[in-house]
Amino acid sequence: MLARSHAAAFALMMLVSPALGQVNSPAAVPDLGPVRVISLGGLTGAASGASADLMSARELAVLEVNAGGGLADGRALTLDLVDVGCTGALATDAGAEARDAFEAAGAVAFLGPVCSDAALAAAGAAIALGAPMISDGATTPLLSALVDDDLVYRTAPSDVAVAEALAELALARGYVRMAVAHEPGAWATGLSQAFAQAFRAGGGDITATAELPAGQGDYAPDMAALADQGAAEALVLLAYAGGDGVPALRAALRLGAWQGVLGADGLLDDAVVRDLGSLTLTRVTLVAPAPDRSAEAWTHFAAAAEASGFDPEAPLAAQGYDAAMIMALALVRSGGEGGTALAAAIREVTDPGALPVGPGAWATARKAAMAGPVRYVGASGAIRFDAAGDTPGTLAAWKATGGVWRASVLR
Repeated sequence: MLARSHAAAFALMMLVSPALGQVNSPAAVPDLGPVRVISLGGLTGAASGASADLMSARELAVLEVNAGGGLADGRALTLDLVDVGCTGALATDAGAEARDAFEAAGAVAFLGPVCSDAALAAAGAAIALGAPMISDGATTPLLSALVDDDLVYRTAPSDVAVAEALAELALARGYVRMAVAHEPGAWATGLSQAFAQAFRAGGGDITATAELPAGQGDYAPDMAALADQGAAEALVLLAYAGGDGVPALRAALRLGAWQGVLGADGLLDDAVVRDLGSLTLTRVTLVAPAPDRSAEAWTHFAAAAEASGFDPEAPLAAQGYDAAMIMALALVRSGGEGGTALAAAIREVTDPGALPVGPGAWATARKAAMAGPVRYVGASGAIRFDAAGDTPGTLAAWKATGGVWRASVLR
């Protein structure tokens, strides 16, 4: 799964510009402009390499919606891209950036952000605005705990599920003593805590935990100090590929103190394989969301993505596509309205007891959603939002093979 350049990602995004949306709007409603949704991206910052294909997947969904006749009244759907980064100062400002873009565009909702820190900030703005938000990449458990008036959803599974899968994998491999190293920030800190809880509940022991200093470059002393705190069979390293992940992983592997290194989606970027090499990464396994390749919707999405020039198996690309499709179906149900009507419609188009619909036949799905509740079954599987707006998703173990990360489904 080769992460494409930012230029290539922006090239696809230009295909769904407001101008194109107006051209595709049916002639019967020439005075109606497009329905606008703010697409909160992560094309700069720590997850930039893995975000490009995810962002393009959102845009692919919108292209298909507009080509299939648009929303219920024939209006086009338009995504307005706002890059809010991933961590640090950009993430801190994500709430203000999201609010300003929403108000300036006259938008009705948000897609994204990709990263947890940015998503927490943007969620605060969405709640204050009364605007629904569907993130396709943010996994922090803190999103589940928000008092959000049922406005905040996500198509990627929570890190509670990721932590449980990580712990199960470690114990299955015979690791009973683990060391943990993580970057600062909501995602890595929250996942490290959730993993420690799940691993101990399974009978394992955490020998040492360390928060890595940001931007240090050389993490050999940190890894040596972590290993000296107690003998452990393996290390859990939670960091972003575009942040401190690569130098920290390099230091851990060179030290050779652990039989294996486990990680999560922050490192799931092919740039890591290119930098370190598949042979170097033989002891590394990442646990992260994966698409449901058994679904008919996956077959459609994979072919459409490849035709559009991006990798359908890229991290969270299927979740990005599904988030945009769910938003489009919900806008059909709400008649293009935002607020509580749109939030209720998101529930109605993911109703587990309703008629199943999927991508590849937008006109049919739109007609069904206009008539009543539906159950969207997408490229990442059947989306089932719980009371907190979370969905279980599919998790896989990812190994570096032939220069890319490849997945084997775990749960």
